[in-house]
Amino acid sequence: MRRHTHRHPHRHPHRTLRLLLLLIGALVTLPLAAAAGQERPPAERAELDAAVSRIRRRYAIIERGLPDYVHVRRDLAPGQYSTEGGEVDGWFSDAGVRKIAARHLGETGRLREQLYFWNDTLIFAYQVEEQYERPLSSELADSGGFVRVVRRAEHRYYFADTTLVGYIGARRGRGVQPPPPEVRERAADLRRMAVELRALVGKGEPR
Repeated sequence: MRRHTHRHPHRHPHRTLRLLLLLIGALVTLPLAAAAGQERPPAERAELDAAVSRIRRRYAIIERGLPDYVHVRRDLAPGQYSTEGGEVDGWFSDAGVRKIAARHLGETGRLREQLYFWNDTLIFAYQVEEQYERPLSSELADSGGFVRVVRRAEHRYYFADTTLVGYIGARRGRGVQPPPPEVRERAADLRRMAVELRALVGKGEPR
């Protein structure tokens, strides 16, 4: 008569440990594989890097030329773009508008935008959003006190032929990345703003 033996699972801890390690490895590998699937092919990445390098070269040329460009400034009325108004500056060369810098002041924060143009086409935009510690209408502001900035966010947009091709957000260490859909929506608003501000500063003639 054959004797049946029952093996208790706790008598083989190495087997249980091996299964546990395999499970952990699978959980770690799956997200990495998904992330790798989102990486751009080398050719697309090289194309993006080349476009960004070209934009940065043109940005540097514009910045160096600012002292020689025609400069105009316009006031932005309260309620025009923000509750507290602001101002917009434009720089022009013989080739047209080169740079537009706008400051939008609000009750709870402020927004600064720097827009760079090449052949009258937007190529780069730099945005800084700052949030105040408290509204300007608070007792601290009314008494002449200083309202502290508690949050600051920077955004960099790279355009090629009016199309957004690269973006740098809060994680600057990651470098220029292909823009996700929500950033493309913000870039569309930014392009519309560039057209409006371009019309406000005119062709560089003082008023």
